[in-house]
Amino acid sequence: MQRGRQIFDKLNYDSSEILKHGSKGRSKILIKERNQCICLRYWYHSKRHKRRYDEVLKLLSKEFYLSERTIVDVVSENANLIKNVYKENPIINRLKIEFEHLTWK
Repeated sequence: MQRGRQIFDKLNYDSSEILKHGSKGRSKILIKERNQCICLRYWYHSKRHKRRYDEVLKLLSKEFYLSERTIVDVVSENANLIKNVYKENPIINRLKIEFEHLTWK
């Protein structure tokens, strides 16, 4: 089992470098940004395109590579954000700039 171990060790960086840049694991900041984007897309698909709830869940599941259960959890946890988005009725051009990697038609 030691065959190739040295190459593997050389390719991997020193674990002390990880600690210099912060804690290990998922970034809370990135998860928060992802959840915000999910909520905006939830609004986009449900309100703007008038899709049914089950269709929206399937679309978001494919867009974000998450299970439908996780999408439901994110939407439930961020219900206040979604309510605000429904009230504000965001401008699509602003969303195109902020989340340019997604299609906003």
